[in-house]
Amino acid sequence: MSKDHRKYKNLPGKRADHNDCLADVKRFFTTGCGRSGNTLLHFLCDTGFKNTFKTNDEHVPTEPLTELGVPIEENLEWILFKDPKYIATDPVPEEVRLREFLALLDNHPVYAACMMRDPRGALLSRNPMYRPHIYQNQPSFWIRAAKAIQQLRFHKKVIVLRYEDLLGNPDYIQQQMMYKFGFKLRLPFSRCWKEFDKNDSGSIKAMHGARPIDPSRAKPWKIALRENRDHLRRMFAQKPEMVPLMESFGYVFDGFGD
Repeated sequence: MSKDHRKYKNLPGKRADHNDCLADVKRFFTTGCGRSGNTLLHFLCDTGFKNTFKTNDEHVPTEPLTELGVPIEENLEWILFKDPKYIATDPVPEEVRLREFLALLDNHPVYAACMMRDPRGALLSRNPMYRPHIYQNQPSFWIRAAKAIQQLRFHKKVIVLRYEDLLGNPDYIQQQMMYKFGFKLRLPFSRCWKEFDKNDSGSIKAMHGARPIDPSRAKPWKIALRENRDHLRRMFAQKPEMVPLMESFGYVFDGFGD
């Protein structure tokens, strides 16, 4: 049976029993490097796991849950937030955001996935929501996120996922998340795209549409035009510290696909 996202729209805000019903609901944040599959994982968790409520881009973690239109359902277990801007590109100093995020993890029923991606792929990825800009990611953004993820990677309530692994074996990644956090299987990640929330049109567009997971998208620099490879060379020349950082996450720097 398809997951009906329409039931989450325009629901009553405050009811006497609302907070009681939400007291034990867990919050799951998907964050990490820009253009590293944050939106994709957010949609996969919504469709692939049972008893979840997917928030949209306008929702922020500090917003009262009673004002989110969260459905009052006895079996609701998870509220899913995408990229609360704690470790990505927000202008607030990263050390402040990181402290805030750690406080949430340590003191509340909050869990997180931090998405990592080879910077050669992240720096070439283009978000159609932000045209006519060509490159949304900058080396400083990737470095900032990578350093934050290094500090979070061993937290017991955090899982670090590589974009390339999610594309290569989505169902295995789903099993890892179920084992670590206790999610309940609804649909394998590899089949979720058919039931993505089409009402969230901005996010669908940012993912270039609801489409099957394609492992060939993992290394775009291998098939990139020469001008794009030259762009990568310039970025790595400006920020050579990207190489040891990417290698700390298991990536191998072997050039730019030439």
